[in-house]
Amino acid sequence: MKFSYILICLILMIFAVSGCAYQEVLNRQMMEFESTIPTCDSEEECEKKWAAAQQWILSVYQWDFLRVADDFIEAYAYDPRYRYRIADVRVVKWSMGKNKYRMIIYIYGDPHPFIKYPVWDEWEKKIDFNRYVNSAY
Repeated sequence: MKFSYILICLILMIFAVSGCAYQEVLNRQMMEFESTIPTCDSEEECEKKWAAAQQWILSVYQWDFLRVADDFIEAYAYDPRYRYRIADVRVVKWSMGKNKYRMIIYIYGDPHPFIKYPVWDEWEKKIDFNRYVNSAY
């Protein structure tokens, strides 16, 4: 009885420590994402970065639907076996006034690793997007 109590406490402590370690990695990724969000403040820079955003979306996934407008890019993948959208990406060009914009990516989807478009690496993808778009100009 005492051994099982000690074992349960040990297992709970392992989960707590691993959860803290994961949260630290997640916080670091979120801070990197926030600090690298692409911005532009000239028409030429915005055009190049917007084209890079579209190119990144097309190169990373194969989408069933892609819609591009002046202020957003929207893409999703649909799997008929699941009968719902299993991955969504949306990039929004937010105005900051005086011809200055921020391009923010949102990724949604099912984190299941065996489906066609897993998003369990969402923050890594967002950071990769920011780096790619920022390198365009």
